[in-house]
Amino acid sequence: MLVGITGPIGSGKSFVSARLEQLGYRVYNADARAKSLVEMQPELRQEVEDLLGRQAYDAAGRYNTAWVAEQVFRDPGLLVKLNALVHPVVVRHFLEWAHAFGHGERAVFMESALLPRLSPFPPLDAVVLVTAPLDVRLARVERRDGVEASQVLARAARQASDEEFARIATYTIVNDGQREVDAQLQLILQSLGEQV
Repeated sequence: MLVGITGPIGSGKSFVSARLEQLGYRVYNADARAKSLVEMQPELRQEVEDLLGRQAYDAAGRYNTAWVAEQVFRDPGLLVKLNALVHPVVVRHFLEWAHAFGHGERAVFMESALLPRLSPFPPLDAVVLVTAPLDVRLARVERRDGVEASQVLARAARQASDEEFARIATYTIVNDGQREVDAQLQLILQSLGEQV
């Protein structure tokens, strides 16, 4: 069984993923893997350079995330083109990764903030949306990344809307600091037919 984990910035996707890993589940972090794939896959690397220029990589050959982010922030059309290059590679890599584990008796998870906008959309059996009120999310990211609320809001504005996230969700975990995340996660795992 293939299950997505998604949600807006600061919602707690990584927290839920870490809990799943502690329970022995395998979690593919699509956003982190994308950064690795743009460095390691020669064809993709060349396509990114063709699109953005040699500055997309530093002198050591590492993906220049800050520079690329600046470019796509100024030109949203570039982001669409970049995603059209990267997303299919990430989805294919996830499916190969999941297949390597044989879809055994346990679910395999894919964490991605970009899940609502992935194209092609991976063949997931379910999607878990992790959500939290905006003020809680802002405080978390300000504390975690040491940034201003305005910077968090600018990042959030480039992500999927709440409606886009909700449209693909099979289950929702409310991570507002009031509700017990583990209890919500256990109910979802049981609903997925997992032995918990």
